[in-house]
Amino acid sequence: MARNMQVENLMRAFLAAAFICLALLATRYSAQTVKPQSETTDSQSAAIHVATTGDTCAFEHRKEMASYPNCVFQDDHGNLFIAPEYVKKLEFDPYGLAAVFHDVHSGHLFMYVNRKGRVIIKDVPISDNWAEEFSDGLVRIVVNKKIGFADRRGEIVIAPKYDGGGPFDHGYAVVCLGCREACAMSDPPESRLDVCEHHIMTGGEWFKIDKADRVVARLPTNNDKSPLPE
Repeated sequence: MARNMQVENLMRAFLAAAFICLALLATRYSAQTVKPQSETTDSQSAAIHVATTGDTCAFEHRKEMASYPNCVFQDDHGNLFIAPEYVKKLEFDPYGLAAVFHDVHSGHLFMYVNRKGRVIIKDVPISDNWAEEFSDGLVRIVVNKKIGFADRRGEIVIAPKYDGGGPFDHGYAVVCLGCREACAMSDPPESRLDVCEHHIMTGGEWFKIDKADRVVARLPTNNDKSPLPE
């Protein structure tokens, strides 16, 4: 009889210990599953936060160029986008991109924007009084006075490292290292860029590259004229 009571007491103690262990495990699992949800919510809130004021931009609307205040905004991750009321005015090309002029921090450069207002490509130089167009699917970008190339998805396919260069044509582009910008109207070319209407690149080493940034040829140069196509 006494032995039976001892066995029952041991069983009760074992069941009590097992119950406590299960409760502790359940509490720990619940805490682990709730924590990531809180982090996800915080990150999503940070992603949609935007600045309260924006930069001025300019673009063509109904064949007229106009400037618009509070147009270009930046989110917490550094992404640029166009205010929704101005996206409606943009005229998009067949690839869903529109050119927008942003003069504040870009040094008189253009941007390409998608239909959602997101700036896909920035730092696009001016060509013929407008944003440089894509050639062979790529467009030049200028970062810290260095030339690179980006595609229509906004991917930088050739990093900005060249001192000069022209757009791609039939799969190749002419670029230079150590060259400098000069005025074509003076003889010899001088650096009076502030009063010059037509600029050229002189000096340095010139190369012909493909879209993979491989040098396919070295080009002869002199100090008076670059090997860029006219």
